Amino acid sequence: MGKFDKYFYKFPIVDEHWYGMVTPRGFLRGNREMKTSNLTIDFTVLTKPQPMDIPHFHPIDEYILFVGSDFKNFYEFEDEIEFWIGDDPERMERVPIKQSSIIRVPAGLYHAPTYFKTFDTPINGSALYPHGDFRAVHRRVNENGFYEYTYTGDGIRPCEKNPKVKCTYCGKCFAEKMAMFETDDSGKPSQALVDFMKPYYEMAEKNQTHQFDKYIYPFKPVEIDNPNLITPRAGFRGAEEIEGAKVCFMFDIVKNECELGDLHMHPANEEYLFFFGSDIKEFFSFDAEIEIEIGDDPKNMEKHIITEPTVLQIPEGTWHGPVKFKKVGAPITYLPMYMSGRYGKVVKEGGLDIYKDGGIPE
Repeated sequence: MGKFDKYFYKFPIVDEHWYGMVTPRGFLRGNREMKTSNLTIDFTVLTKPQPMDIPHFHPIDEYILFVGSDFKNFYEFEDEIEFWIGDDPERMERVPIKQSSIIRVPAGLYHAPTYFKTFDTPINGSALYPHGDFRAVHRRVNENGFYEYTYTGDGIRPCEKNPKVKCTYCGKCFAEKMAMFETDDSGKPSQALVDFMKPYYEMAEKNQTHQFDKYIYPFKPVEIDNPNLITPRAGFRGAEEIEGAKVCFMFDIVKNECELGDLHMHPANEEYLFFFGSDIKEFFSFDAEIEIEIGDDPKNMEKHIITEPTVLQIPEGTWHGPVKFKKVGAPITYLPMYMSGRYGKVVKEGGLDIYKDGGIPE
């Protein structure tokens, strides 16, 4: 056992029953599954038109990604999504999403439903919540006409089928509720779906100020001259691209044996390194062997081997790298995610620690 073993989390294959989603899927449910984690994130591939959730907000920022499910063709996006956002659940605005994009949802800002309206290809929808405990607040009007706020989240939400136990996110109750929204063979939405969305369209007709457009960033193709990576690739440079963003990351699709990055550490922020299949519909299809060293200082490093879908948490001040792809039988997603709006690292040069500001996660 090594000192840093606890920072490696192997994604488990879980039997789920969600409506209109590919299973099994990749999911890190924060510190419920990885005790040290300060991040909650899912990789969910949707395959059927459906509305998801009702207006709610979070006590911290959330980031939502809508991208093609095959990361080898990241920018292939032929679907239509409607995302609802607003400062009041009775004054929501409609934001159409027609290309691979990321949305920053600031703390306290209402959002949802997300209406996955049309499907030509499966779409990956990921919610990135930078905290180990996922929390959400919903508002409703109670029988006395007063606002009532419900606070819920991981570890405190009861199972709808058996309130005596906690929700395990198996998806069974969700699937039962969503069955009413099933479209017919022609793609015509059910009456239940039309009725559900009607009040939101009515809101949008009255409240389209476009003041929230600044929180949506369509990914820009990044051409690279590296024969070991698929180009173009996609990345997000945090606050450079959405004001106030506190995360940045890069999608690298590795197709050949190679070495990426260098030996470095981050003095003030965590980083998470994700490794999984390049087609999210087959998240657990993993034919690779990856080697990485991690340690308290460059002279005391532990070597670790990754052979299945894994996320590695890099605590602040921890040296790591480079990432060595020793075997690549099929393309692999390498996703370094830095928990700050501006990337920075410390490297060794001439025996000195040199801070380098800017750039992209690696």
